[in-house]
Amino acid sequence: MPSSRSQNRTRTSPAGLCARADLVEALAAGDLETARAIAELSGRIWSPPSPETEVADSRALTQSLAAGSGAAASVTVPQIDALPMSPARFWRVQTLESNLPIAPTEIIRPDVGGAPYSGWTNRPRTAPALIPLAEWRELEPRLRRVLCLFQPGRRPDLDSAVHRISRGRFIDRLPPERRRRWGPRLYLIQDRAERLVPYRSDQFAVQHALSELLPEHALQGLVLHEGQDPAARLAVSGAAGQGLPPPGSLVLVLGDLGCLAGMRSELVHAWQRFGRDLRAAGCVPVALLPAPLELCPVALTRVWDLIPWERPRPRAPEEDREKRAERLLILVSPAVRIEPGLLRAARLLLPPGAADAGTESDVWQRSELLARSPAGAGLSPEHTRRLRCLFAERLPSDLQLGFARLLRAWRAHLPEEIWFEELLNLPEPLRTHPDLAEDQALARRYFAGFAQDSEGAIERMSGADRSWFERLERRAGAAFWGDPEVGHSLQRLSWRIHQEDPDFRPPYELDPAAVETPGVSPKRLKLGQHGNLLELRVSADPEPISGQDSPLAEIWTQNGLVRVTPSWERAPGFWMTCEVPSWASDWGWDDYGAWVEFGIEGKKGQSVIQRMRWIEPGSFLMGSPEDEPERMEWEGPRHEVRIQEGFWLFDTACTQALWEAVMGENPSHFKGSDRPVEQVSWNAVQHFVESINERLPCLGLSLPSEALWEYGCRAGTVTPFSLGTNITPEQVNYDGNFPYAGGKKDLYRQETIPAKALTPNAWGLYQMHGNVDEWVQDAWHDNYIGAPTDGSAWGAGEAGANRVIRGGSWSYTARVCRSACRSRFAPDIRSDYLGFRCARVQVREPGRPEAERTELARPGPRSGSGRGGTDPSRGAGREGEWPRLLRLDIAVSASAELPDAPALEIRSDRETLLLYRCAKPSWASAMGRDRFGLWAEIRIEPSSGEPVVQRLRWIPPGRFLMGSPEDEPGRWDDEGPQHEVTIGQGFWLFDTPCTQALWVALGLKNPSRFQDPARPVEQVSWDDIQQRFLPALNERLPGFVLPAEAQWEYACRAGTQTALYTGPIEIRGERNAPALDPIAWYGGNSGVGFELEDGDDSSGWSEVQYPNPKSGSHPVGKKQPNPWGLYDMLGNVWEWTQDAWHENYQEAPTDGTAWDETATGAGRVIRGGSWSDPARGCRSAYRLRRAPDARDYDLGFRCARVQV
Repeated sequence: MPSSRSQNRTRTSPAGLCARADLVEALAAGDLETARAIAELSGRIWSPPSPETEVADSRALTQSLAAGSGAAASVTVPQIDALPMSPARFWRVQTLESNLPIAPTEIIRPDVGGAPYSGWTNRPRTAPALIPLAEWRELEPRLRRVLCLFQPGRRPDLDSAVHRISRGRFIDRLPPERRRRWGPRLYLIQDRAERLVPYRSDQFAVQHALSELLPEHALQGLVLHEGQDPAARLAVSGAAGQGLPPPGSLVLVLGDLGCLAGMRSELVHAWQRFGRDLRAAGCVPVALLPAPLELCPVALTRVWDLIPWERPRPRAPEEDREKRAERLLILVSPAVRIEPGLLRAARLLLPPGAADAGTESDVWQRSELLARSPAGAGLSPEHTRRLRCLFAERLPSDLQLGFARLLRAWRAHLPEEIWFEELLNLPEPLRTHPDLAEDQALARRYFAGFAQDSEGAIERMSGADRSWFERLERRAGAAFWGDPEVGHSLQRLSWRIHQEDPDFRPPYELDPAAVETPGVSPKRLKLGQHGNLLELRVSADPEPISGQDSPLAEIWTQNGLVRVTPSWERAPGFWMTCEVPSWASDWGWDDYGAWVEFGIEGKKGQSVIQRMRWIEPGSFLMGSPEDEPERMEWEGPRHEVRIQEGFWLFDTACTQALWEAVMGENPSHFKGSDRPVEQVSWNAVQHFVESINERLPCLGLSLPSEALWEYGCRAGTVTPFSLGTNITPEQVNYDGNFPYAGGKKDLYRQETIPAKALTPNAWGLYQMHGNVDEWVQDAWHDNYIGAPTDGSAWGAGEAGANRVIRGGSWSYTARVCRSACRSRFAPDIRSDYLGFRCARVQVREPGRPEAERTELARPGPRSGSGRGGTDPSRGAGREGEWPRLLRLDIAVSASAELPDAPALEIRSDRETLLLYRCAKPSWASAMGRDRFGLWAEIRIEPSSGEPVVQRLRWIPPGRFLMGSPEDEPGRWDDEGPQHEVTIGQGFWLFDTPCTQALWVALGLKNPSRFQDPARPVEQVSWDDIQQRFLPALNERLPGFVLPAEAQWEYACRAGTQTALYTGPIEIRGERNAPALDPIAWYGGNSGVGFELEDGDDSSGWSEVQYPNPKSGSHPVGKKQPNPWGLYDMLGNVWEWTQDAWHENYQEAPTDGTAWDETATGAGRVIRGGSWSDPARGCRSAYRLRRAPDARDYDLGFRCARVQV
C-alpha cells in the first residue's frame, strides 16, 4: 500500500495557502510587519510586544551575537491568540456565457423603429401651479389671532355699558367697542437663508398678501441673507430705538428661527436673544414657521409666539429627520433638476406622516445636492445612481408612477431632452406604463438620432452638445445606458468621444460589447491571480501567465475592453463551499446578516416560504444576574456558554401556514395564516420536524437547544430584554396590565398577532419576546448546575420529562418575556399560547472523524456592508470604484485588485465569465491554489494501509475549437469538422489517470498487467468503470463521472489550438516526434527507464525515437503537465470518455455535453493515446473507439466531477 516514501503516494504540491508556515517563517526572520499581516489574515489576534520588551530583546540578541553564541538567544515574540479559523476562500471561474462567436462577425445594430424624431408632439400644454404651504384664506385667521390687537372702535359697546350700570357704576360716556385690529406697525422679516429656499415662494406670497391688507405706512419689510444676525441687520436698516421697533410694534418673522439648520445652536441662540430684546422693548415677536413646532427648543417658545405655516401632520415617533429626508430625496432622485416647487409637490405625494414641511429644508441641505439656487438644484453624480437604485427597489410602484407623472408635467416648459433623459433613467417597468410609453418611444428616437448624427462627426460636435453630453455621462444611470434600444448607441458615442484619452474610465458601466472594432482580429486574454490582484494579459502561447501567477481562465476579446464587476447577487458564491443546498430556494445578506429561505408546497399547490437567519458562533452569559429585577431562582447560576458552530434559526415562530402545509391541519385557536401556530405540544412538534425533514431531505431541522434559543434571543445584549431594560406593547405582545419593573400599564391585545408584526431584534429574529411561548429541545432542570457549556441540549433519562419553554406570550406578564426567563410543561401539553421555531444545527457526532462530519450549509464571509439578496442598498451602497474597465486596447496587460465580494463578473465584447469565492468542498480533504490554478484533493481510506490521495484540478469554463484543422500533421477525417464548443460550466478533473492504488483502495481487484500502485490502472473496460469503480467511489464521495469527450479535449488543450498543448508536432517517423518526449509516454520513448520484468516486447517497433527492447506504462505524473496542471493527458494509457462513438462531428453538441447513443453496446470514445501508440495517436484531437466491454493493457481513465 502507499507510504510516505513510496511512488504510490499521489504527489503533493506546496499548498496554495500556508498561513501557519508563513507566520512561523516571518517570526523567525524577525519580520514583524509581515507576521502581523499574516496573523490578521489567518484569523489570529496580534498582540505586539511593549517597547521595553523590544529593547530588551534587541540587547539580548546583540549580546548573543557579539559573544559568538552558536545558538540564538531566546527572543520574545508577539503573543498570538488563536481564534476559530474560517475555511480559506478561493476564486473559481464557474460559468461562461458567450456574447459573440470567437471569429469576427458582422454586427447588427438594433433598429429603434418608427419615424425619425420630429419633436415632443404630446408635450403637456400647461405647467403645474406652485403649491403653497397654506392658502392665505387658511393662514390669515392664524395670523390675526396673534398679530391683531384689541383697539377701541367707533361704535359704543352697549354690553359693557349695561354691565357697568347694573353694578351701580357711574358712566360719564358710553365705552367704545373693542375689536381686534392689525397693530399700528408690522415689521416683516424674511429669512432668505439658503436652507429656506424651498419656502421662498411662500414668503413672497405672505408678503404680497400683507401688502394688500395693510396700508403702506403700517408695513415695514426687512430681508435677512445667509449668515446675517437679525439684530445687527435691523440696526443697519435705520429703525428707531437703537435698531429695535418702537414699543407696541408687531414683528413677524418668515423663517425657522434656526430650528432647521444643520448646525443650529448658534442660530437658535441669536434668534432667542433677538426675541428677548424685542420683548424687553415692548414689541410682540411672532414667527411663522415652516418647521414642525416640536423641533423648536423650549427656550424659543418662551420669547416667540410660534405659528405653524403648514397644518400639522402626524409623525411616526421612531423616524428621525434623516430618514424622512432620505425618503423624499429618493423620491425626487430621477429629476435632473430639482426645483423647490417640484420638491414640494413630490413631498405631498407621500403619506401624511412620511414627511412634513421641514423635510423640504432637510433635503435642501443634504450634501447630495449641488448648485442650489431658487431656480433649482442638481444631484451629485456620485449619489445619483445610488438614489435611483433605491427609487426603483424601495418605493411602491404607485408612488413611482405618481412622481413620473408629476415630473412630466413639470417639464412642459423646458427643453425636451431634460424630460427624455429623466424618462430613460426611470425603471424599465415604469417606462412601459401607458401614460409614459409614447414618450419613451420619442425619447429613444431623439437619442438614437443624436447618437447617429454625432458618432459620424465627432470632431464637428458643437461645444454646447459636447458639454451637455458629458454632463449626461456623469449623471445618467444603469437604466439609461442599458436601454435595450439606444443604450449601446449612446455607450458607443461616449467611447468614440473619449477613446484617445488613455486615462478615460467611463463613469457608467460600459458594456464592452457596445464598442465595435470592425476588421480587428479577436485575441485571447489570460486571466490569473497574483496575490490579491486579478491580472490579464494578451497571450498566444500555452504557458501559464507567470511562475508567480495562478491561472484562472481565458477570455476572448476583439476590442480589448474588459469590465470587472463585483456581484452580490443570488449565487453559489454566497455559500462557503459554492455548493447550493438542495433545499434552499433563495438566500442573501441584509442589514441583519445572512438569510436563507426554503419553500413547502401547501395543499392548494401554493408555496409557503420560511426564512432562516444565520446565527454566528460566539459566547454569552446564560441566565440572569442576581440583581435583575423580578428574577426567578431557576434562571441561575449565570454561566458562560460557547457556541462553537454557527446555526440557522427560523426568523419567526412557525406560522400556521407552514404547519398546515406540512401537517395538513391547523390546530390554532387564533386563526391566521401569518400568525404563529399554537396549541401544539412538544410531542406534536417532533412529528412536524420528522415530516418536514422527509419532505425536504438534507434540511435537517430540529428544535433549538435552550442555550441556542437564549443566545439568539439576546442577540449580543445583556439587558433583561434584547430591546433594552424594559418593553412596551408597541415592541412586544404581552399583557400590558402587568408591566415590568415599575413601567406603566398599557395595551393588552388578548390574542396572538402576525409573526412579523413587530420589530425584530438585532439579528433579525422576530418576537423572541412574547406572542407565543416557544418549545425548545431541552428537558427541564431546576437550575443550571451541571448544564452543558457548549450550547447543546440538556436531555433527561426518564420518558415524558417536562420540556423547557421560552419567550413568554400574549397572555403573560412582561416579567415572563425576559431573555433569561424559563418555564416548563409536560411534552403532551397544548395551549393557545404555546408555539415553537426550528433550527438547523450542526451536530458533532462522537467518535466520528472531523473530515466525515455532516456538513452544515454555511454562508461565506460577509462581503462589504448592506444586503446581498434582494435589498437595494446592496448594489447601491458598494459602488466605490467598481465596476472597473481594463483597457487592453492600449496595453498588453492590466490588473485590478480583487474585491471583497462573493462573486465577480468579467465581461468582454465576446464572453462573460463569472467567478465565485468558495471554500474547500465538503467532499475534499484539502484545497489550494498554485501556478497551475485551483486544486482539491480527495482522500480514500482503504480497508488496510495508508490512505490514497488523488488530486483534482479545476477546469474553468471557456470556448475552444474542437477537432483538428485539415492541415495538421497526422490528422484523420474523424477529427472534423473543427467546430466551436462552449464549456459553460467549470468542472473538476483528476490531474492524473486513475492509479492502481486508488482502484484498489475502493476494494476492487487490480486488473492491471503492469502492477504498480503508482501506475495507471489498465485493462479496465468502460462497463467496469460504470458498474464497479464509479459506484464504489460515489458511495463515499458522490458526484464523479467520466468526462465528456469535449470536456476531455478542452482540458487537454488547456487553452491551446496546436496539435500538442506545448505547440505543433513534427512527426519524423512513425514513433518519432521529439515534441512528445517531455510531455508523454508514447511508442517512441516508453521503453526508456522501464523497470518491470513483465514489459511488452517492443524491439520490433520501427522508426522509434529511442530504441525500446521492452515497454509499458509508467508511474503517473513523471512528465511535464499541461498549463492547467494535468499530467499524462497524452500517452501512458488511453482514457475512456462518456461519449458514444460517431464517425465525425457533424451535429455534435456544442455545449460540451456527452454525445451519447441509445443503442446498447455502442462503441465508446477513447482519447489521448498510450505508451504503445505511434506519434500521430498522441495528439490533442486524436480519437479512437473501443467496445464498452473491451479491456487492454493500454486502456485506463480519469474521472471528472461536474457541477450540477
